[in-house]
Amino acid sequence: MSINVIKSVENKSNLYYSMLKDHNHDLVQQLSEISDSLWRIGAYMKTAEGCSYCFAMWDELRQDYEKHTAMLTDEIKRHVKEERFN
Repeated sequence: MSINVIKSVENKSNLYYSMLKDHNHDLVQQLSEISDSLWRIGAYMKTAEGCSYCFAMWDELRQDYEKHTAMLTDEIKRHVKEERFN
């Protein structure tokens, strides 16, 4: 079984783990998904070099995903700054 562990805290001699709350996990998960898509789009753009329309479409999607990446990253940073990234 796979468990997402964000931090470990030592409590006396015991070690325990806390998982991300759902809303924080969702932010991280979506950032990961978009990052994977950005990587794939880079490859798609290379294969689309012979078609200016496809290349432009992939480039537009890349730009949109980069904006989404920035939005998610900013939100994660805000949660961390407000000590709500748990």
